[in-house]
Amino acid sequence: MKTVIILMTLVFSLMDMSQENTITATYDGLEVDIYYFTDDDGNTYSFQGVEDAVLKSYNLSDESLVGRNFKVIYIIKKELDGDTDDTYENYIITGLSLID
Repeated sequence: MKTVIILMTLVFSLMDMSQENTITATYDGLEVDIYYFTDDDGNTYSFQGVEDAVLKSYNLSDESLVGRNFKVIYIIKKELDGDTDDTYENYIITGLSLID
């Protein structure tokens, strides 16, 4: 029974229960497939992915967007590393609006 409870806890913790989050931040650029933004409090956000619809609206590899302010909508997906069986958080941009 104890094993079942542990297994169920692990399964539920790995399920995609992602909730959308929103920040206002300055785009710092793209480095090695990671998109960087910094909010007004100096917190840096690293996004490992961007939905295709967002990239159709904003070409984040364009240097002219660096330094611009955006409303960033994102989710955090918990994923399992197949090599180590550890979980990690993957930040994905789902919406982006230029605010300046």
